[in-house]
Amino acid sequence: MKTPDGHHLAQFNWAKLRYDWDDPRVAEFIDNVARMNTMAERMPGFVWRHLNDRSALRKLRHDGIFATSKRFTTTLSVWTDLESLKRYAFKTVHNRFYKRRGEWFEPHDGPYIAFWFVPEGHRPSMAEAVERAEHMLAHGDSETAFGWAGVEALAGTEPAGCPAKQGLPQGFQVVPDAAGHDLRTPGASEAPVRARGTR
Repeated sequence: MKTPDGHHLAQFNWAKLRYDWDDPRVAEFIDNVARMNTMAERMPGFVWRHLNDRSALRKLRHDGIFATSKRFTTTLSVWTDLESLKRYAFKTVHNRFYKRRGEWFEPHDGPYIAFWFVPEGHRPSMAEAVERAEHMLAHGDSETAFGWAGVEALAGTEPAGCPAKQGLPQGFQVVPDAAGHDLRTPGASEAPVRARGTR
């Protein structure tokens, strides 16, 4: 999957720990979070990550799947392209932890990760990430956000620019959020992107 010229790839993933953060049954995961983050930051293709994602999510006072929970964990980051992110996720020691995720996280149906393209230099907020993820969960893969299935649909396409300015692969659709905002790219709507349920 090619990243459009002048853009990077944002990713937002989420999960809920089976036990509290200080529970010894998740200690091996917790003890390696900083190590995995440091490794990610040193990988070719890494651009940026949200440093306070847990506190930022709590401040949203959100409901639904992203409701405030002591055991909820997220990662919001930006990469130059999907291949760089996949190299880190599946070709380093990180993959060992990924394969053991069932030991530490509650199972859930459906997607656990959302991708979207951002202009180079854009740093997505937690509110934007939650809004895009909820849009994907409600409406499926689109230019707003897409999961692994959307990655497969985009594979082999060679977009000349931002996807918001061209047609989508077959099976994709553009659906505005509940407020009528088009979230395909930052600034696509004059109204600021705000997660439903925020105050």
